Amino acid sequence: MGLNNPLMGVGYFQGREVYAQYQTEFRYGSYSFVGEDQYNEAHNLFLDVWGELGAVCYLVLGMFIVSVAGKVVRWQRDQVPLFVFILVAYSFASGLSDWTLWASVGFILSQVNVRRNHLA
Repeated sequence: MGLNNPLMGVGYFQGREVYAQYQTEFRYGSYSFVGEDQYNEAHNLFLDVWGELGAVCYLVLGMFIVSVAGKVVRWQRDQVPLFVFILVAYSFASGLSDWTLWASVGFILSQVNVRRNHLA
């Protein structure tokens, strides 16, 4: 999806509709399935953003991650493992609209702000 619509993607939450066009028949031993039985999302946050929202939003997501990582490393080093865990976990899950992703990042940023305000 991202290669065919590189700049703006296919649209937010439109990936499920378009994803079927990119699937082929899957075989495992004597079992074969296509269409409705197959997965209808990338199961990867970064691929979902690129496919649904395009390269522009992919770059925005990248800048957001780098910004949060910089704040965490500078002000709250003990939260680095949690931040890395979140990035790794959502590399295997599609969670752009999942509240746990944004709540976790919000928690980390709140800890950064508490530490920064305490030290200032």
